[in-house]
Amino acid sequence: MAAVIAFPKSGGGVQDATLLLSENQALTTAVVSTNVLNMGSHNADGARQIGTGTPIRVRFQITTAFAGGTSIDFQLRTDEDATIDTSSKILVSTGAIVTASLADGYEVSLTIPEGIKHDQYIGVWYALADTFSGGAVTAHVDA
Repeated sequence: MAAVIAFPKSGGGVQDATLLLSENQALTTAVVSTNVLNMGSHNADGARQIGTGTPIRVRFQITTAFAGGTSIDFQLRTDEDATIDTSSKILVSTGAIVTASLADGYEVSLTIPEGIKHDQYIGVWYALADTFSGGAVTAHVDA
């Protein structure tokens, strides 16, 4: 049985720990999420597809308010190896969210487009504009 955790500061119930991408991850410069998901092998048509039939979201919650910096763009990225970085394909992105919005408890989510084709690994790239002096986020896949 998979380990379960309660998503911090949310009324969203219990979540599967294997779908946790970041837990209270401190961010000061651009970086990948603490965890990357291995989506497994290709399906019969040679592609991997997620979200078919049921929307899948990645939810981000600010657990420590951000200070300094200009903005953060939360980017869900995919790659054929577990090294998610700026060269990895962007599946979906929030666009730049200004620092003033990134207060403790702020939440934003990305909906993964239905049937989108992706590589074996999926992770979050936190694209920070400028250097932040503090701030942390938790990111979790919700189905």
